[in-house]
Amino acid sequence: QNEIGGSNVLGMTILACQIDGLRGNYASAAQNAQSIIDQLKAQNAEKEAYEGLEQVFSFYSKLSSIPAPSITRPDCDVSVPIEIEKVKLPTSVEPKGWRGTTILIPVTINGKTYRFIFDTGAGTSFMSERFAKDHQFGFFPALGAAWIASKERFLADPGAMNGQMGTVENMQIGSMIFHYPLITVAPPNALDSVMRVDAILGMDFINLFDELRIYPKEKKIVFPVSSTPLPASGRNMILTDRALKIKAEANNGERLKLHFDTGCSTDGLYYRYYEGHKS
Repeated sequence: QNEIGGSNVLGMTILACQIDGLRGNYASAAQNAQSIIDQLKAQNAEKEAYEGLEQVFSFYSKLSSIPAPSITRPDCDVSVPIEIEKVKLPTSVEPKGWRGTTILIPVTINGKTYRFIFDTGAGTSFMSERFAKDHQFGFFPALGAAWIASKERFLADPGAMNGQMGTVENMQIGSMIFHYPLITVAPPNALDSVMRVDAILGMDFINLFDELRIYPKEKKIVFPVSSTPLPASGRNMILTDRALKIKAEANNGERLKLHFDTGCSTDGLYYRYYEGHKS
């Protein structure tokens, strides 16, 4: 604290609790957050000094009885079929009625199979409130045994969307079982009139694997049982805030960091980059 200052120590503490929570150690994250809150209160710290920790504690304490997300899989490569479809848009937005494509993967819950967007750009898996209600996952009005939810806005994960949080006991993807995924459940919003999204399989699932292989032309995703050795050039991808970034280089030698987002239907440029590279 003497070297980096109290506010930085507090920021690192919140980050440590978040990392613990992202690993599924919900009870530990809540307990550590509460311990530091108690210490700050004992020092008569102002409430704003530990508001961030209180949000972390409030969220993870509600999840403390839930097991960490995990995968049960066979001891062999798993191939899951995918569909690649055009993203339909209103003609008022896109005259031709569609723009780009998206990857859809079959996910089975309670014996019924649904099409989820396979999205490396989503910090957690996702369902719309409408989808959760229509398929009776037990989220509203009472919480069923198969659905456990937090009624707090999820502020602990910088890669997640805003909304309520919940989990189903099991989701089946191919011959694999995804246990206790952490799902963002979002209310209706203004973008629904442009493109409504109901279900996403996100980075909470993808993070559980060392490697996956996407074959767009063969319309499949393979989850290998053994990882491919790194090429001699080393890694060209990093994981930060539950998002994947790819290292690239422009023709002029400029180093680029590309956001690898399979849920984004088209390529795009951040506005600041575009402003500086119009030519």
